[in-house]
Amino acid sequence: MKRRAEKDSTNEKGIVFSPNKEERKTIEAKAKMGILSELLSNNLRTIFKEKRARKRQAMHKFGGEIGIKKRINEVARDIHVMDSRAWEKRTKPTDLDYVFTILIDCSGSMWGERVFNAYLAGCSTGEALQKLNLPCQIVLFNKELEEIKGFNEVLSREKYERMWGKAKSQVSGYNAGGNNDGWAIHTATNSLKGQTGKKKYLIVFSDGQPAPCYTKRQYILKNEIIRATNILKTRPIGVGIGDQGCWAVKRYYKTRVLCEDITEFPFKIVDLVSQIVGK
Repeated sequence: MKRRAEKDSTNEKGIVFSPNKEERKTIEAKAKMGILSELLSNNLRTIFKEKRARKRQAMHKFGGEIGIKKRINEVARDIHVMDSRAWEKRTKPTDLDYVFTILIDCSGSMWGERVFNAYLAGCSTGEALQKLNLPCQIVLFNKELEEIKGFNEVLSREKYERMWGKAKSQVSGYNAGGNNDGWAIHTATNSLKGQTGKKKYLIVFSDGQPAPCYTKRQYILKNEIIRATNILKTRPIGVGIGDQGCWAVKRYYKTRVLCEDITEFPFKIVDLVSQIVGK
């Protein structure tokens, strides 16, 4: 009875109810996504604060301010004021004009914990970037594409629940029989190119080899990665999930993150986005 009571919850009217398996999964998703998005947004705020700060840069022959310690050192070495390099200038803030597109593989092999962790990683990233006013698009792909978050769309937790429902539906539906990742990258690149941000990143989550359907077989993954690199001026980032996904990502993507243990997957995405913005 004690164990049952721990799982039960109480609603606003004081009525005790036991959540079913799907409800528990939704509760788990909410809790984990909140932790991950807060972790990422806190990391990014620290990076942004440092990058936006105007720093004093020495070693100039003229400038707005004199570096006292540097000048004292020069006087001790008998350097004339006209030859001084103790003048300091303030650097310009670093440009933080980022735009992200996240592609999530929803082919049939992603069923279960893989799609759940991919959803967590993608949506927690989207929520964290949203808090910092950075555009982020999230798209599911298999035989077809389904955008579940637009670049500037502001989402509530309730909407994220509907997004989880769409991910589950895609990975178990008719379109789950194919992995059109080349076509997905081609389409996403065109969409990302049209955004106004200067630094564009395409992150692709996948757990296996390309398996294009007949109508999209002309979009070869290797070629589309090269095309996206040339258009976006940055390499698409492959995120491999599980053994097969890691092997495929190693084969096709020069810039990659490997997650053999899918439980670590969302946290590696937090690290990845922090590294991108921290450069």
